[in-house]
Amino acid sequence: YLCINFNLPGQGPTRMRQREDVKKANAKRIAWGIVMFFLLQIAGALVVAPFALGYYAIVGHSDAQVSAWLLAAAVLLGYVFVIRFFLKRRWTAIRWSPIARADRLALCLLTVAMTIGFALPETYASELLNLNDDLSGMFSLLSHNVLGTLAISIIGPIGEELVFRGVVLKGLLRLSRRPWVAIVGSALIFGLVHMNPVQVFGASLMGLVMGWLYVRTGSLVPGIVMHVANNSLSTALMLAFGDDFLLTQSIPSVGLNVALCLAGCLLFAATIRTLDRRLARRIYI
Repeated sequence: YLCINFNLPGQGPTRMRQREDVKKANAKRIAWGIVMFFLLQIAGALVVAPFALGYYAIVGHSDAQVSAWLLAAAVLLGYVFVIRFFLKRRWTAIRWSPIARADRLALCLLTVAMTIGFALPETYASELLNLNDDLSGMFSLLSHNVLGTLAISIIGPIGEELVFRGVVLKGLLRLSRRPWVAIVGSALIFGLVHMNPVQVFGASLMGLVMGWLYVRTGSLVPGIVMHVANNSLSTALMLAFGDDFLLTQSIPSVGLNVALCLAGCLLFAATIRTLDRRLARRIYI
């Protein structure tokens, strides 16, 4: 008993040091995750750069179509590097568990419906705020290219979810006892790294929802589904109606715009509530 009593006072500081070490390790992983996200995308551009320089040296002039293919290849390759790095190093993983098999299809369908509901009011808000889209030219080139469409709609969302939910949010959840603090923090980081005013706003809002999905399900899959659905919808609208498509201008009726916005809000609220009921309990990773 004497030994136990004498050792007890030393256990408190030891545990506190261990907790501090764990917090520092998580903070470093978050920081390195964001740094590696950018470095790997730069690596993708560096791989394609010699081919671009060689082409321009031979031809002697730039070609819009060739430039689009080279840009698309650089973006796609960068995201492939991101996915390979974070999965191979096991910083995170793409898995369905702990979502039950019986709930997976319904969860995906509800997530797609929620994405449509989210996209309507978010688009109206972005247009009414008149936020600049500094990367509209780049997205226009990418969306009219097979490799670019693949990068924007599928590979890019997977890579970003691995980093910003699988590493950043996961790390913040371990640093903070309040899940919503971690969700808001990761959403703001996700928005800011886009470095494009209209995307900072939209990505931050979407980051809140995808963060909530991750916390409630313990899986990256629902967030990936939402991200892919959102980007695919944006790309499809751009291809169908042109690069300068705006809801507020394409629908002149104020009443119809308000009705669409309210319908989106109702759809989003209904799907969120349904998902909240279907998910039996919160799972913090």
